[in-house]
Parts: sequence; structure tokens; C-alpha cells
Amino acid sequence: MIKRLLLCLAFLFTCGPAAAEVELHVVGIYEGFEQIGRSAHGPRAKVFLDRPGAEVVLVLSSYAAVKWEVEVSRDTAPPSVVLVQTSGGKRTSEVWVNGARMPEPIRMKLEMTYRPEGDRFRKLVRQVPEKFGVPRMSSFSGSYTAPEVGFDVSEVRDDPRYADDYLKSELNPAALPASLRPFVRPDVVGDTQEVILTGDGFMTFAADGQQDLHLLPLDMPSISWPRGAVRDARTDTLYGVTLGGQGYLYAYSVTTDNWRVVRSMDGLDVQGLLLDDAGRRLIMPLGLNREGEIALIGIDGDGSGPVQAIKPNRPYPGYTDLFDPGNGPSVDLIPVAVDGDLLLLIARADMSFGIRSAPPGEDVIWRGYVVDLSTGQVDLVGYEGGIAGE
Repeated sequence: MIKRLLLCLAFLFTCGPAAAEVELHVVGIYEGFEQIGRSAHGPRAKVFLDRPGAEVVLVLSSYAAVKWEVEVSRDTAPPSVVLVQTSGGKRTSEVWVNGARMPEPIRMKLEMTYRPEGDRFRKLVRQVPEKFGVPRMSSFSGSYTAPEVGFDVSEVRDDPRYADDYLKSELNPAALPASLRPFVRPDVVGDTQEVILTGDGFMTFAADGQQDLHLLPLDMPSISWPRGAVRDARTDTLYGVTLGGQGYLYAYSVTTDNWRVVRSMDGLDVQGLLLDDAGRRLIMPLGLNREGEIALIGIDGDGSGPVQAIKPNRPYPGYTDLFDPGNGPSVDLIPVAVDGDLLLLIARADMSFGIRSAPPGEDVIWRGYVVDLSTGQVDLVGYEGGIAGE
């Protein structure tokens, strides 16, 4: 209540029962545009505001210092402007409204983003109710470089992504069989494994704690960027896969003490490895330019047959919430269990390149998906807000 009162005073709003509903519109950019035709100028960004009858809080967010030029329509009340600028330096953003410089815009620290996706946008969504006393954003507009034509702020957008718990409606209990339900949790990734692939070879772990290292022979390609290892109990064979421009799938027979390169991965960037014992195949989610696809390799025979790639029928719901898309690494989709053609994948916000940056815990931001390998159907079955059917 105190925060709401202070906010009302700061923005010169009246908190009485007759007050109009406050709208909060956010515009986000990394930098302003600096040229029109052959005419160069300093960094600028244009905003056209047309919201007659509404009390508007206009958040103008950028990384670099920008001259914001806000044009307000005749029937729209002057907005309360909040400036967000995350870069250092002595140059600071300015706001000009209908050609006149605003002398004292409110400056605030908020999460800066220029697109309505990614972990930064999710943080902004969570900050809005706390900082401004409104239920959610009314609109978000953004681009890396401000467009010359400017941003049009003229409507309230009913975008489900503006809600903090927008994924709840995406949960599909029908997609989660009872056999996979025990594995839908964030700490299942990185559970104790009986085999891992290291730069030296396969390391195996017995139930009594004994460790054995099976060294890679010198006549084998060097192991770089290990991405997963599994044991095939039927044949007592260890399989491991690596990442890179020239990744490999290795196999080691514990019985015969024999190493072999099963195949080159031909540039496929593998995010994890799972053995489907019933289907006699290896399951490998892919990353980079094939992110979200699932590669399947049969292991009955020499494993040199064609790689089957399963393409998802849609983007993984909420997956880009776990990282900053286009600005750094994505998050691994780790295969943790399979039942027939139903594959369970877990992704954690603090885990990429097989490395966890925080200890296991229920408070981590995570996603659980079931992919039907026969159709490519993708369903969300769990996240930090709940598990499907619970």
C-alpha cells in the first residue's frame, strides 16, 4: 500500500476511486538510430503515443544513451516518463515530448531488454507489478536498433507473456505417462551416473564407490567437449559423444577392452545422450542451428547407419525464458528418461555445455518437456510453477 501511494505521488496520479486505470507501456532498445539517408546525427529513438483517456506510464529503456523523441497525440494526456539506461559513462539519455525537453524524467533501475522473450524479459515482467503497482504491462515494443519510423504506442495488448505465470495454461497432463512422472524435477539432471566421458576416456563408477578409467588409445581421435556417456548393459558397451566441428561417437567394449569410433557426428552439436534400451537406439538432443531437434542412432549393428532427426512440431514452450537468446549460450535440453516413443527432456536455467553453475535445488528456473519421437509433438509437463496433473 505504501509503495502504491509513493508511486502515485511520484507520477502525480490521483489514487481516489474516480482515477483512471494506469497503463504501463514499455519501449526497449539497445541503441538509437544515427542516420537518415546521408544525414548523420546522434542516437535517437522516436515514440508516437496515442492513448486518449488513459493515464500512461511510459518506460523508455536502452543500453546506450539515447535522445528519446516522444510525440503525444492531441487527445492524450502527457505521460509520466521513466528512463532506464544500463550503460556506464557520463552521457545520459534525454526525453523530448512534442519538441520540448523534459527537465526531470524519472530514472530507474530495471531489467533492460529489447525483445519480449528471454530471461531478462521474464525478470522485467516480475518487476513491473512491484515497481509500478500495476498488474502487468499494457504493451511492450522493442528492437536492437531503434527504427527510423519510430514505435507506435496506441493500444493495450492482451499478450499472455506479460503475465508472470503465463506457462500454467501450457501444462498438458495427458502428455505425461506415469512412468516418466518421477523424473519430472529439476535436480534429476546430473544425478549420479555410472559412466562419464572425460578427455582421457571413460570413467565408470561402481555401486561400492570404485572408479575405473578406461584410457583412450593414442590411435583414436582426441576427446574434446564431451557431451554425454551411457552404458549398454546388454553388451557391456560404453558409448560417449563429443561436441565440435568434428565431433565423434565413441564406443568401448568392457568385455574385450576394445575402443572404436562408431561414426563422425558431421558437425551435429549434441546437448546430451540417453540410451533407449528397449528401442536399441541412442537419443541425442541437438543445439545451435538445429536446436530442439532430436537425433536417433540405432546401436544394433555397427551404428554407422543414417542418423534419424526428429523435428519438433513447435517451439518448446518457455524454453527461451532460461537464457538470453542471441546473446550467449542457450541451455541444454537433457534427455533423462524414455518410454516407448515418449522422451522426457529437462532444461535448467543454470546449466549449459553440460556445466551447472549452481547446486541442485527446487528454486532453480527449469522446464520439463515430453517429445513424441513418432510425431515430433512437444508438450510442456513441468516448470518451477508446477508439474502437469498436480
